[in-house]
Order: sequence, then structure tokens, then C-alpha cells
Amino acid sequence: MLFYDNINYFLQEYNAWEKTYTSFEGTLNEFDNENFLQFNPTFFRSSIDPVGTRLVNLQWDFEGDYSVYDIVDDETLKTLTLAYRSSSNDYFELYVINESTIELYHPSSKTVYEFREKGYQEYLKAGKGAVEKKRKKTSNPIMKVKRSRDI
Repeated sequence: MLFYDNINYFLQEYNAWEKTYTSFEGTLNEFDNENFLQFNPTFFRSSIDPVGTRLVNLQWDFEGDYSVYDIVDDETLKTLTLAYRSSSNDYFELYVINESTIELYHPSSKTVYEFREKGYQEYLKAGKGAVEKKRKKTSNPIMKVKRSRDI
């Protein structure tokens, strides 16, 4: 639950997220080609570089805004919307597998993706004192949807 309570910090805590799995089930879609994600406080980036590419060599192909939503009456589900600046939006159900792995389920294609963290970076709030740097539970906008995927 700690990861879900602080999901925005968790996503931003790594230099990138590398795709480690794509399900055989699901229809082909443009997101299949994206192998790396990076979440910053105000935007995201993604890359189609091959899996295994070193972080310093990544070329960020896409950029845009992202939103994480809390779900009414479901504490173990978040949704993630990627709003690409160059095209449309992608919508996912977001699940935390463990402290280094997330799963994105793309309901429109019925495809499951797993991403593993790359390059830990400690996320601290601005400020000099311990109180200013202390994390607080994030407040995300609320979305009224039902879980599409059974796990």
C-alpha cells in the first residue's frame, strides 16, 4: 500500500523504467514499440530504443503530460494517462508488482506490459530541513472506473 499511497514519487524515483515483458494476448498498438518510460514531476518521456540500451544512450522519442488517478473504492488500482504532445493519449491500469516493477494494462488493446526500474535517484522535496523534505501522501484526482483486468 505504501507504493500506491506515494505512486507519483515512486514513478519519479528512477531515471527510467525499462520494458521487460509484453503479453502475447492483446492487439498490436503503437505503445508496443515504446521500451523506456521516464516520469518527471510535470511531464513524461518515452523511448523506442532497444531493450538493454544504457541510460546515457537513450534517445527520448516522445514527450507529454501524464496523470495518475485514484480509483473510487479500489486502493490497489491506479490509472495512468499519457498525453503525448505529438499525437493521442494512452490509458492504462497501473499496478505495482514490487519495489522495482510496475505493470501497465492497456484496456483498449488488452495488452499487459511490465517495466523494471533503471537507475535509482532519491526523490526529495525542495527545502533544507527534515520537515520540508519529508514525503507526504500524494493526492491524485479521482476517476470513476471499474478494474478491467482481474489479477
